[in-house]
Amino acid sequence: MSIRYREKWSQYVKKIYKRFTFEHETENRLEVKLWKFKDLDSSDTFDNQVAICDPPVIDPSILEAFAAHPVTVKAKQTAYIKVPFKAKPLPKVTWFKDGIEVTEEEKVVMERTNDHALLTIKDCVREDSGSIMLKLKSDCGTAFAQLHLNVVDIPKPPQGKVEFLEKSGKCVKMKWKAPKDNGGKQVTHFIIERRISGKKSWIKIGEIDSKHTTFATDKVEEGKAYQFRILAVNSEGLSEPLETEEIFAGDPIGKHLSML
Repeated sequence: MSIRYREKWSQYVKKIYKRFTFEHETENRLEVKLWKFKDLDSSDTFDNQVAICDPPVIDPSILEAFAAHPVTVKAKQTAYIKVPFKAKPLPKVTWFKDGIEVTEEEKVVMERTNDHALLTIKDCVREDSGSIMLKLKSDCGTAFAQLHLNVVDIPKPPQGKVEFLEKSGKCVKMKWKAPKDNGGKQVTHFIIERRISGKKSWIKIGEIDSKHTTFATDKVEEGKAYQFRILAVNSEGLSEPLETEEIFAGDPIGKHLSML
């Protein structure tokens, strides 16, 4: 074949190559068909190659389950968030928490296999709770999964300072605020305890529904000093206590003696 003829033939082949390179997209698959010509000196035939590309897909039933039910784990335990997928080639996996990309550290491990992505969070604390998003991306497409991680723990203590509405010799009435954080579980009730000034032991004097944040007791004696504490309770256990300062029921005993 002459050089001049070969150049014309080569230009013709390039046009044919461009013409017969195309993409055909189906519902779940992208087929890229390429016809590549061999060296013209060795053969006038060409190869037909077909590349199959499946964009990342996450089963809709899994996405619906994530939307309806948070992933719940107890504090100090390990959270395993596993998301199955289908894709060819394997996609790049990126995790986000509250919109910020997650990076691997001592307690956080990210893994990818041929059919799922796994996020592992060890020794969970309440602060690990939040919105979790998975992003799967390849040259063929992108898929997302959204879920909520809820780490449950005992409640935070009731908020204070405790306000005393009455401090008579017959009744002590107090008021406080609900915990700032319920531990991821509803606070069911409050426990109120009392101790006499100078004593070490606490005595339970009452229990009220979490709808109420006031409590009154008549288990006091005129002139004696007391200290009270309130604990919030959920299904995980009791909070740390909110303690009051020492107060007198009515007038202190010494005041009565000084007036005689």
